[in-house]
Amino acid sequence: MLRWRAVVFDLDGTLIDTIPLIVASHRHAVQTVLGRDLPDEVLRSGIGRPLIEQMAVFDPDRAQDLYDSYRVWNHANTAALLGRFDGVDEVLRELDRAGAAVGVATSKSRDAVDLAFSIQPPDG
Repeated sequence: MLRWRAVVFDLDGTLIDTIPLIVASHRHAVQTVLGRDLPDEVLRSGIGRPLIEQMAVFDPDRAQDLYDSYRVWNHANTAALLGRFDGVDEVLRELDRAGAAVGVATSKSRDAVDLAFSIQPPDG
């Protein structure tokens, strides 16, 4: 018997381990565009908000440049830095077997989502 008929998961940091990729992408953009190095807690602080909003926190006048730099580097490094969480595949299979509808919520752009789903991350 199903406890829930539908389940919605966040993508980043829940279904797939993208946090190291996101932090590294932020770091690259900030260093490349602004010539600065920010601590991880600052780079992580906006995760979950739309990317352009995160970039505006680093520098409102250079947000678009930061965004563009982030996306190019992020897409080029997704395959190398994307990770998986133990147990997620099993949970999704069990929900499917039980007949639950599963949804994914994210502030990522569609092309970044498609890229993440097209890559088979290494076990780990």
